[in-house]
Amino acid sequence: FRGSQIVVIQATDILIQGFTFDGDNPVLTPTGTIDARNGIITNGAAGNWNNLTVQNCTVKNIYLRGIYAAAHAANELTGIDFSQNTVDNVKGVTFQSAGIMFWGASGSMSHNTVNNSSIGTMFHISSDGHLDSNFANTCELGFAVNSNDQPTTISGNTVNNSGQGIQTISIDDLVTISDNDISNCTTGIVLYGGGDGLNEVVDNQIEGPGVLRATGLYASTDISPWGMGDVSATLSKNTIKNNFFGIIFNEPDTNTTKLISITVSGSMDNKNFIYNSSSFELLMDYCNDDVNAQYNYWGKSTLDEIEEVIYHKVDQPDLGLVDFSNPVLHGDVNLDGEVNIADVVYLINYLFKNGPAPLLPIVADINGNGEVNIEDAVYLVNYLFRAGPSPSPPPLGRNLNEYPFPEERLKPEPVYSPFK
Repeated sequence: FRGSQIVVIQATDILIQGFTFDGDNPVLTPTGTIDARNGIITNGAAGNWNNLTVQNCTVKNIYLRGIYAAAHAANELTGIDFSQNTVDNVKGVTFQSAGIMFWGASGSMSHNTVNNSSIGTMFHISSDGHLDSNFANTCELGFAVNSNDQPTTISGNTVNNSGQGIQTISIDDLVTISDNDISNCTTGIVLYGGGDGLNEVVDNQIEGPGVLRATGLYASTDISPWGMGDVSATLSKNTIKNNFFGIIFNEPDTNTTKLISITVSGSMDNKNFIYNSSSFELLMDYCNDDVNAQYNYWGKSTLDEIEEVIYHKVDQPDLGLVDFSNPVLHGDVNLDGEVNIADVVYLINYLFKNGPAPLLPIVADINGNGEVNIEDAVYLVNYLFRAGPSPSPPPLGRNLNEYPFPEERLKPEPVYSPFK
């Protein structure tokens, strides 16, 4: 309990509702000076204060913790519900200050808004439960799960204008990352190894800013300075677009002994849409593990074009091999595995003869202008019979050749230290 606390919880079955707690006290110091170390905090040193509910509160201008439930020891604090709160300006210590956080606790964080903070919301060290339907803006890291030991969900959240959108690290049980909307973040989703748990990354929308270093999804075995660890995940039904790198699988160049075990789709029903990166869509960065990336859409019309946007064993012999077979090709309107005259006929029937609509509108938008119309049919005819340009969405951003890797790429900060 260094510094000052606005509210200290040392009882069970507590409800705090409808207050504003402001850590900037103009009576003590000039306006704009943060005076409170923590906002609402449990006295974990004195015991476990179960069934704490904080709802419809505003907590702002805090140095370290906005709203915080800490157990006396790991896995001992239960029944925590932090919902419909607004937290702003909690950023005294980079990648340690947190707007809303559990330590050794279980429960729910839902429908909260966190702005302008270091870590938005976090389940930290043996914490688990539901992190759902929250909003984070202008944070170093929007949402994080570290060392959970029970199934945990990160679902239905929105994060934008931030450094990292979502990070998991050293997880020991299932983490389901689903239906999140991540936009304009330097790195959309970060998966670090170190535990035995599986990340299920499903149906997320990750739209990057299309600038240098921006990465849709980054997975790594390197959690230095805390060591190394395997990372396991499945990626299905996600959209990853408008980044510099779509996906990076990283191992340190000095130690590739740990395993990156990640399936990127693997079936037509689970296809991901990974496209419009200005560099590689999938970069094997010292990663020597093979990757199953079948049945995905890469925004390209041929296997040769897809090969050009994947950097793997074909390009560097000591890397793992990416299997990108059976892709969904841009322009394959009828989804038969080929781009040919049958796709032109399908488009004409749809546009003028009440034929069935394309199952994947993005694939039928041949010229990438956001609409499916006669211009797409003309574009496809020109490509097939008149040596016209390939029916791929136009690339965004800069050319990789202007920015050699890996020196021009920054590793996302791993949040793993046992700080409490």
